[in-house]
Amino acid sequence: MTPAALERELTWLYELTLPLGVESVLVTRAESLDALLPASARRPAEQLLVRCADDQAEIALYLADEVLQRLARDDPRVALHDGNLQPFLHALEGVSHFVCLAWNAQFDREVSALELELQAEVDKFLLCHALLERQGAADPRALIARLFDAVRYDPALAESERWRYLTASEYARRYWLRLAPRLGVPREREPLVRELRRFYRLSASGKLLHIGGG
Repeated sequence: MTPAALERELTWLYELTLPLGVESVLVTRAESLDALLPASARRPAEQLLVRCADDQAEIALYLADEVLQRLARDDPRVALHDGNLQPFLHALEGVSHFVCLAWNAQFDREVSALELELQAEVDKFLLCHALLERQGAADPRALIARLFDAVRYDPALAESERWRYLTASEYARRYWLRLAPRLGVPREREPLVRELRRFYRLSASGKLLHIGGG
């Protein structure tokens, strides 16, 4: 499964049109990443890099080559399982960040790091569930537990980064716990799609308010 395929899934699900495609900003070689980052910076398997100058934003999406190779050998569209889940989530997170940033940028809307993380967490569950449903193995409650209750974070994360990831994960968990009973119910399919598309178009504060404090 390629980054372009993930982009198509997200833009179709949310009914989005983008000004550019993810393949045009994709970086896969670690040597290229080294040229873009300070020597002391963390180098996760995926990273969206943004540089603003003269009212212009330059974007690069780094996805480690080994992540993409694994997805090519073991396509989640055929079977999503523990062996390819983590590479799939790495790739999806990066593409989700790119899609969210690119879509908002064409309307001159600012996007916070928290909004990018929250939308990515929502997208992870949505696409994982969609794949598992097609494969006849969808179990929303088990997937919520797998994605949101058993999370481990890099100990090298700064405290502000850790807070952002924890907050995004917790809000996405609450959101999907609310929506889970509607999944797989035929009469709820169209209303659920409308809900997800409305949610996508909310501001960061609007998304948090929409989910609520639990």
